Amino acid sequence: MLQKLPKPSIKAVLKLYNRIWLNNEFPVSWRHSIVIPILKPGKDPYSATSYRPISLSSTLCKTMEKLVTTRLAYFVEKNNILSNVQCGFRKHRSTTDHIIRLQDAINKYNNNSGYTVGVFIDFQSAFDMMWRKGLLIKLKNYGITGNITSFIEKFLTNRTIQVRVGNTLSNTYLLENGTAQGSIISPLLFLIMINDLPNSLHEVETSLFADDSCIFKSGKNLKQITKVIQDNINKISHWCDLWGFKISLDKTVAVIFTQKKHDAPKLLIKNQTIKIDEKAKFLGLILDSKLTRTEHINYIETKCKKRLNLMRAVAGSTWGPTKNRCSQYIEHLYAQ
Repeated sequence: MLQKLPKPSIKAVLKLYNRIWLNNEFPVSWRHSIVIPILKPGKDPYSATSYRPISLSSTLCKTMEKLVTTRLAYFVEKNNILSNVQCGFRKHRSTTDHIIRLQDAINKYNNNSGYTVGVFIDFQSAFDMMWRKGLLIKLKNYGITGNITSFIEKFLTNRTIQVRVGNTLSNTYLLENGTAQGSIISPLLFLIMINDLPNSLHEVETSLFADDSCIFKSGKNLKQITKVIQDNINKISHWCDLWGFKISLDKTVAVIFTQKKHDAPKLLIKNQTIKIDEKAKFLGLILDSKLTRTEHINYIETKCKKRLNLMRAVAGSTWGPTKNRCSQYIEHLYAQ
């Protein structure tokens, strides 16, 4: 609808954006979101944590967010502010960069009777727990000031939400922390917030893709590798305490990649044991301890079979739903 506006209306929208930008004003309605809970696949429908929140917010606000995000991204890339180990939500970078780095290290030492210890760290509700004042401090430290900082501060302050289930709306709640769920600028703000994490680590390789993180180290001596990994886990834990993040123990897992037999080492986060597993899912790829890729192939095969069965059910002429039945179903979807 915005793209079809006549020129006078587009100029009116531009005037509104300039007023917000120059006068440090921000519409109250732009800070409000309607949250729709969507059940995650295979999760318990009676548990609140089984739902993924999808936020509906102002389209005019999202359009201005896009303008601000484009300029902020240009500034941080031009001035090399973001760490090279960050690949999420950046142009010309992807999950492949991190996967190749990790796979290369594993292959190199697996073929030479060595070890690679990888810890796949998950930050609990990372976007929702982001400390706003800490973000503003980091923006200032990186030289990001002026109208853009004022816009970000106004954008994050006094945000409210309502949850909608069916046609019923909940009471309005004030969000005291975190960045806006589902907003265009939130991923870039998160990258800036976690950008200094690799600086506090030593003697390990680091991979950051938004809130999916991994540290790994290769070598011949498993005890020495484990000691270095544990030291860096302690540093990550300290960084989380300093900047308001929390590591999810349920989703954090360690894997010992090797062809040799070994005793499972013990790794801790604040005196709580990290699960040592034979496989881990990292950026969509399941990595097993011997790097055979069997687990990932089986996972992809299962997904494909489900989709093929659905296609057969729709396309089959001798079994499954009839053509009339399919037509009625499609009309029903369009009506909704």
